[in-house]
Amino acid sequence: MSPVTREQNRGQKDQVEGEENQWKFCPPYKIHGSDTSTSRYEGGCYCGRVQFHIKQAKPLEAKYCHCITCQALRASPIAITTSPGTTRRKLPRKLAGPYCHPSVMNEGDNKILIYPATVKFRNEDERNNFAAQYRMFYKERVIDIKDDLPKWEGMKDKSELVKE
Repeated sequence: MSPVTREQNRGQKDQVEGEENQWKFCPPYKIHGSDTSTSRYEGGCYCGRVQFHIKQAKPLEAKYCHCITCQALRASPIAITTSPGTTRRKLPRKLAGPYCHPSVMNEGDNKILIYPATVKFRNEDERNNFAAQYRMFYKERVIDIKDDLPKWEGMKDKSELVKE
């Protein structure tokens, strides 16, 4: 997949030019052409104006987050995020639909976080590839969850496991 060049986007100057738009030309956010033949998954925001492609079969990890921030941002007691890749940038970026405004992905803890609800799975096997492996910030939970997943008080491996 080759990224669309600035010259190919001349008709959309305000969307690709300027310092505030440089991230669009850096991995993993490169603006791509129409060749999606190597993509395993596709996804995007509700209205479809933001779209992404994932090449790898499984994320690095998938987890349920019970933190207060995720509860407020998602209007939900639990958020599930997956980490399909890593980044070298130090400042986090958040990507949301420009018209429908849902969060699509963000960078945190030097990982790209994608919300599985934004991925268009073709079957149950694909969905199972994104199954959560643990729960974090479980101490901030709104509801108790009875399952066999490890439950961390805060960040995985940086806090204590919650005893049930």
